[in-house]
Amino acid sequence: MSKGEFRLGESIRFGWSNLWAHLGVLLACFGIYVAVVAGVALLRVVFQIPPLAVGLLNGFVIGPLLALGFNSIGLKIVDGGDARIGDLFGQGSLILKYWLVLLALLAVMALAALPALVVAGTGVFLLTEVPRALVWLLAALLLLAAWAYLALRLMFVMWLLVDKAPSVGACLRGSFDATRDHVAGLFVLGLALLGINLLGLLCLGVGVVFSSLMSLLIFAHAYRGLEGGPAAA
Repeated sequence: MSKGEFRLGESIRFGWSNLWAHLGVLLACFGIYVAVVAGVALLRVVFQIPPLAVGLLNGFVIGPLLALGFNSIGLKIVDGGDARIGDLFGQGSLILKYWLVLLALLAVMALAALPALVVAGTGVFLLTEVPRALVWLLAALLLLAAWAYLALRLMFVMWLLVDKAPSVGACLRGSFDATRDHVAGLFVLGLALLGINLLGLLCLGVGVVFSSLMSLLIFAHAYRGLEGGPAAA
């Protein structure tokens, strides 16, 4: 697959076929994820660990480690490699950079909110309720549009982090470069993934396990197509 290519149907077909081709390792990794989360919760009860400490451990260490691990597994599969259970815990060296990238994302989102806040601020000085409400509605729509746009343009930052481990700025720039001219297609991708996971949820909830794993592979395939590199058949 050459750089800059993205076809929704191809990504969905890849996700579907490779879900079953790698179902064993994917289900094993998902089971380990559940076991780790449950194990930490059990340790809190047994050893009377403060909930705050458990929350910090899950949020700052375990959650990022497993999230990056799943991304690594998705990239290995899309590149035709052999994904292993150990890959789930192989990105520990990136946890600090993960948080730096996340802070940078939050800063970008905060800056994007400034125009909407300025518009909302003008509503305070309006004397009548109807124009004030309209101004605040406009501000809310501006905020949603800005955040939705940035979410699409920056959706691959963590994949870049796992794939190439660049600097924080390079992660942001790389995602912007990869998603250029593909915002509409990626928006449709997001809707498709939402639909797939809603179908999984409707299957007594158990289907969400399979739909989330399939979504991982679809996302990995879309990333690899836009960023460039080999893709498994």
